[in-house]
Amino acid sequence: MEDDLQIDRDEDLFRNPVYYEPAGRNLDLDRPDLGVPQGRDLLNVLLRMRGRVPVAKRGLICPDCRDLRGRRVPMYLAQRDGVWLASHYRKPGEKPISHESDEHLARKERVAKDSEDHGFHADIESQTADGHVRLDVRINGANGIVLG
Repeated sequence: MEDDLQIDRDEDLFRNPVYYEPAGRNLDLDRPDLGVPQGRDLLNVLLRMRGRVPVAKRGLICPDCRDLRGRRVPMYLAQRDGVWLASHYRKPGEKPISHESDEHLARKERVAKDSEDHGFHADIESQTADGHVRLDVRINGANGIVLG
């Protein structure tokens, strides 16, 4: 039975996909060129838009919201612990919109349950201490380390 157990790897963790409208494709945030031909400087171009171009006009959208719900939901890029992530954007004061698929909800529940099963407390839909970020799952790890 223990032969079935596999060590979890960071590469297996789910990250939101992000679609770049001008290129007509999903971006690969792990690649220097973001998976776009001639895209070597694309990340820098997108980062320079911060503070200059409204998020909704940068051309980054959620492909899942577009495909599953027919909605154009803007996204923005953020770097956490050296990893680029795409997050859904919502204007300050705007009511949260539930756009999460059944698969996404089940994934959050599984991550929380797996964490609890391994002795780490987990909360679903938890705010960070500064209130600026809502974590799908907040895991309180060893030595006070918080994972989201």
